[in-house]
Amino acid sequence: MCWAKTRITRPVDMPVPMSTGHIRTSQFPINLEAVYLIEISADKNRIPAETLHCLLGYKFLDSDCAHTPSVVQASWVLSSNSQVVARGSTDGPGGGAVTNDAIARAIGFFDGKKGCCYVLDVNILGDGRKLAPGNPRLRVEAFPYLAGKMAWGPAVLLITIILEVIGLVLLTIASIARWRPRSLNASSDSPNSR
Repeated sequence: MCWAKTRITRPVDMPVPMSTGHIRTSQFPINLEAVYLIEISADKNRIPAETLHCLLGYKFLDSDCAHTPSVVQASWVLSSNSQVVARGSTDGPGGGAVTNDAIARAIGFFDGKKGCCYVLDVNILGDGRKLAPGNPRLRVEAFPYLAGKMAWGPAVLLITIILEVIGLVLLTIASIARWRPRSLNASSDSPNSR
């Protein structure tokens, strides 16, 4: 748990104006081998969730997004040491996350290498200012189910605890087994037992 607290799971979390233009993050380090999602998120307490889903580009079978098309149109380039390591755009299928306060639309992902520093350039290609009331943010976040060693951490901890409990139970049984024969022998050797 102490190790997990030192991992940078969200190296970028910054406000993003959704007007057409270019955004560049400052250099950010990665200390966790993981798949990282690049997301645009907005506060669902400020924009109704149904509208926000449509604005972010989620398409559901029963939704009415025809009247509220997606405003998230972006391309991105990730570089490390001035070398391009990944690129993408919102043309592909988008996923995302829903939390208590926000809904996020993934615009891409990359394999983060421990010890590397990255810079992310995002080009907003369309007018997304309808997201402005939701305080849109650009986030880079470790994907929890693909977070390499981080995903193994809780499993290893659980296995360790189970093995410790089994070891304590076996030690207790062994101590009881050793103690019982002595107490039985001691009682059969006493003068009152004859």
